[in-house]
This record gives sequence, structure tokens and C-alpha cells, in this order.
Amino acid sequence: MAAERFSMNHFTPLTIDEKIFKAEEEIRRIQDEIEPIVDRKREIEAMLTEVNAHKKEWLPDDQFAQVMKTRSLMVKDKYGIEEQIRKTNKELRGKLAELDKLKLQRKKLPKDEIEERLIELRDKYMSFSSDSTRVSSMRAMSSKFVEEISGLLKCLKTS
Repeated sequence: MAAERFSMNHFTPLTIDEKIFKAEEEIRRIQDEIEPIVDRKREIEAMLTEVNAHKKEWLPDDQFAQVMKTRSLMVKDKYGIEEQIRKTNKELRGKLAELDKLKLQRKKLPKDEIEERLIELRDKYMSFSSDSTRVSSMRAMSSKFVEEISGLLKCLKTS
């Protein structure tokens, strides 16, 4: 499918449904990515609880220094993990917002479909305005309607 989408002669942009699928896949990837990080944070917090319990005991200076060094390394690791979690959560919020926008876009009528319907109406009323069997006031009204539709089509093409 990728070869068809990006051939040298023709480019087909992703549809809204394909974009939604891609965003949902990214969200699942991010959620899967964050789980082991959170698990590691919980492990460090459990070890910190254990180390903090030893901190209250009387220990020889060298052992106490080792406990405090271990504790400071764990706290540093914990802060690093929390920073990773914050970044990942920010990325996740961004993807969720993108998904919401895409779902709103899917609900809207596509520009191409609106343009197609306006062209059909323009052609219908153009043929009506050129029909000599019609009353002249109806032909004039149809002609005016064709002009207004053509104006809308121009606006659509410039936006």
C-alpha cells in the first residue's frame, strides 16, 4: 500500500480514518512505553522505603555513609524517571488532543464533498437557466443562483 500512496506520479494523502488509526497506534505505543518506567519508579520507591528504615538505625559511619550514598543515587534515579514520565505524559496529552481534533474533522463534511455538491447544483441550474421553454424570470433567477454558487466555489478553492 505504501508504494501506491507515494508513487512518483501520484500522491494520495492519508484519509481521516487512516490518520485516526495512526494517532491511536501512537497513543498505544506511548502507553506501552510508560508502563515499565512507572514500574521502575515503584521499585525505586520501595527500595527507598527500605533504605530510609536503615537510616533510622544506628550504623557505623562507613555503613551510614554507604546507605546515604545509595539513597542519594536512588533519589536521583527517581527524579530522572519522574522527568521521563512528565515528558511521556506531555507527549501522550498531545496525541490525545490530536486524536480529538481528527475525530472532530471526521464529523465535518469534507471540503471535496461540498465542492462536488455545489458543482452539481451549479450545473443543474445552469442547464435550467439556458432552457428556452422556461419562463424568463425563472431563467434569470436560475442564472443569478449559478453566479452565487460559482462565487462559493471560488471561495472554497482559495481557502
